[in-house]
Amino acid sequence: MRRVFPLNDSGIRLGQSLLSICDNNHCAALLLNILLSHVETTAAEGDDPWIPLTQQALVDAMLHLFSDDKIRTSTRFLEQKGSSGTRRSKPDYPWDHTKAYTVHIAAMQQALDRREEA
Repeated sequence: MRRVFPLNDSGIRLGQSLLSICDNNHCAALLLNILLSHVETTAAEGDDPWIPLTQQALVDAMLHLFSDDKIRTSTRFLEQKGSSGTRRSKPDYPWDHTKAYTVHIAAMQQALDRREEA
Protein backbone atom coordinates (compact mmCIF):
# COMPACT_ATOMS: atom_id res chain seq x y z
CA MET A 1 0.00 0.00 0.00
CA ARG A 2 1.38 3.37 -0.98
CA ARG A 3 1.40 5.70 1.97
CA VAL A 4 0.90 9.43 1.96
CA PHE A 5 2.40 9.74 5.40
CA PRO A 6 5.16 7.83 7.21
CA LEU A 7 4.04 5.01 9.47
CA ASN A 8 5.48 6.70 12.55
CA ASP A 9 3.39 9.86 12.16
CA SER A 10 1.26 10.51 15.19
CA GLY A 11 -2.46 11.08 14.84
CA ILE A 12 -1.92 14.76 15.54
CA ARG A 13 0.68 15.12 12.79
CA LEU A 14 -1.53 13.18 10.38
CA GLY A 15 -4.40 15.55 11.16
CA GLN A 16 -2.15 18.56 10.65
CA SER A 17 -0.97 17.20 7.30
CA LEU A 18 -4.55 16.56 6.15
CA LEU A 19 -5.62 20.03 7.28
CA SER A 20 -2.69 21.49 5.38
CA ILE A 21 -3.63 19.66 2.18
CA CYS A 22 -7.25 20.76 2.63
CA ASP A 23 -6.47 24.45 3.29
CA ASN A 24 -7.71 24.11 6.90
CA ASN A 25 -11.12 22.79 5.83
CA HIS A 26 -11.87 20.51 8.79
CA CYS A 27 -14.73 18.69 7.09
CA ALA A 28 -12.61 17.90 4.02
CA ALA A 29 -9.71 16.73 6.20
CA LEU A 30 -11.99 14.42 8.18
CA LEU A 31 -13.51 13.10 4.94
CA LEU A 32 -10.02 12.33 3.59
CA ASN A 33 -9.12 10.61 6.86
CA ILE A 34 -12.23 8.40 6.62
CA LEU A 35 -11.51 7.54 2.99
CA LEU A 36 -7.86 6.78 3.77
CA SER A 37 -8.91 4.39 6.53
CA HIS A 38 -11.15 2.55 4.06
CA VAL A 39 -8.39 2.49 1.45
CA GLU A 40 -5.89 0.98 3.87
CA THR A 41 -8.21 -1.92 4.55
CA THR A 42 -9.28 -2.59 0.95
CA ALA A 43 -6.52 -1.54 -1.45
CA ALA A 44 -4.00 -3.72 -3.20
CA GLU A 45 -0.61 -2.28 -4.06
CA GLY A 46 -0.93 0.39 -6.73
CA ASP A 47 -4.73 0.60 -6.73
CA ASP A 48 -6.92 3.61 -6.04
CA PRO A 49 -9.99 1.62 -4.96
CA TRP A 50 -13.54 2.87 -5.17
CA ILE A 51 -15.34 2.84 -1.82
CA PRO A 52 -19.16 2.83 -1.92
CA LEU A 53 -20.62 5.01 0.84
CA THR A 54 -24.03 6.55 1.25
CA GLN A 55 -24.39 10.15 2.33
CA GLN A 56 -25.82 8.94 5.64
CA ALA A 57 -22.81 6.65 6.16
CA LEU A 58 -20.52 9.67 5.75
CA VAL A 59 -22.59 11.73 8.20
CA ASP A 60 -22.46 8.86 10.69
CA ALA A 61 -18.72 8.35 10.20
CA MET A 62 -18.21 12.05 10.89
CA LEU A 63 -20.23 11.69 14.11
CA HIS A 64 -22.82 14.21 12.83
CA LEU A 65 -20.30 17.04 13.23
CA PHE A 66 -21.05 18.39 9.75
CA SER A 67 -24.26 18.81 7.77
CA ASP A 68 -25.09 17.04 4.52
CA ASP A 69 -24.48 20.28 2.61
CA LYS A 70 -21.06 20.82 4.21
CA ILE A 71 -20.04 17.24 3.37
CA ARG A 72 -21.18 17.67 -0.25
CA THR A 73 -19.31 20.97 -0.49
CA SER A 74 -16.18 19.36 0.97
CA THR A 75 -16.48 16.46 -1.47
CA ARG A 76 -16.55 18.89 -4.40
CA PHE A 77 -13.64 20.82 -2.86
CA LEU A 78 -11.53 17.64 -2.67
CA GLU A 79 -12.40 16.74 -6.26
CA GLN A 80 -11.35 20.21 -7.45
CA LYS A 81 -8.05 19.89 -5.60
CA GLY A 82 -7.49 16.47 -7.15
CA SER A 83 -7.31 14.66 -3.81
CA SER A 84 -10.37 12.48 -4.34
CA GLY A 85 -12.95 11.47 -6.88
CA THR A 86 -16.55 10.33 -6.91
CA ARG A 87 -18.75 8.36 -9.24
CA ARG A 88 -22.00 6.45 -9.09
CA SER A 89 -21.42 3.18 -7.32
CA LYS A 90 -23.64 1.14 -9.66
CA PRO A 91 -24.22 3.04 -12.92
CA ASP A 92 -26.31 0.19 -14.31
CA TYR A 93 -28.94 0.71 -11.59
CA PRO A 94 -30.47 4.18 -11.99
CA TRP A 95 -32.40 3.91 -8.72
CA ASP A 96 -29.19 3.42 -6.69
CA HIS A 97 -27.81 6.83 -5.73
CA THR A 98 -24.94 5.46 -3.67
CA LYS A 99 -21.68 7.18 -4.56
CA ALA A 100 -18.29 5.55 -4.68
CA TYR A 101 -15.29 7.55 -3.51
CA THR A 102 -11.59 7.18 -4.19
CA VAL A 103 -8.48 8.88 -2.87
CA HIS A 104 -5.79 10.01 -5.29
CA ILE A 105 -2.80 9.25 -3.12
CA ALA A 106 -0.18 10.49 -5.59
CA ALA A 107 -1.91 13.88 -5.82
CA MET A 108 -2.09 14.10 -2.04
CA GLN A 109 1.61 13.28 -1.75
CA GLN A 110 2.48 15.97 -4.31
CA ALA A 111 0.35 18.54 -2.44
CA LEU A 112 2.03 17.61 0.83
CA ASP A 113 5.50 17.82 -0.76
CA ARG A 114 4.71 21.28 -2.18
CA ARG A 115 3.55 22.46 1.25
CA GLU A 116 6.70 21.17 2.94
CA GLU A 117 8.94 22.85 0.35
CA ALA A 118 7.25 26.23 0.87
